[in-house]
Amino acid sequence: MTEIAATVETAATQAPQMTPAEIKKAARKAEREKAGEERRRQNEERKARIEAAKKEDAANKPLGVCAVILSTLKAGPITKEDMLKKLALIFPERNTSGMKTTVNCQFDHHLKARGIAVHRTQEKPYKYFVPVTPEATPEATPEATPETAAE
Repeated sequence: MTEIAATVETAATQAPQMTPAEIKKAARKAEREKAGEERRRQNEERKARIEAAKKEDAANKPLGVCAVILSTLKAGPITKEDMLKKLALIFPERNTSGMKTTVNCQFDHHLKARGIAVHRTQEKPYKYFVPVTPEATPEATPEATPETAAE
């Protein structure tokens, strides 16, 4: 016996004063609820598949220009011209004038807007870099300093 038939039978036995129209109405309501549950389950499965596909795509996605700029700045000081040369080697299919605009914008504005401080050296040609946090470098730890090593 199906769930809908069971619902109709239950409605008919529990409430003998229900009219046939009310019994049909209860059956339609049960059908709609079952269909709604099925749609919700299908939507959840679809969303799970989409999320899994997004994670897989993100894992397989190559680094972009901005990510290469940030990783290079973290590696050490570099001039804008050297950065542009490096980007031209990594992304030969891209227009160098567009990448030059991206380099200038990233160095001056966009990284700062994301909370990443870009510093430059005092001597010309200016070299730009993102300072490494003191906690990340072994030289900044108390046991690695020369004063504590001599003790």
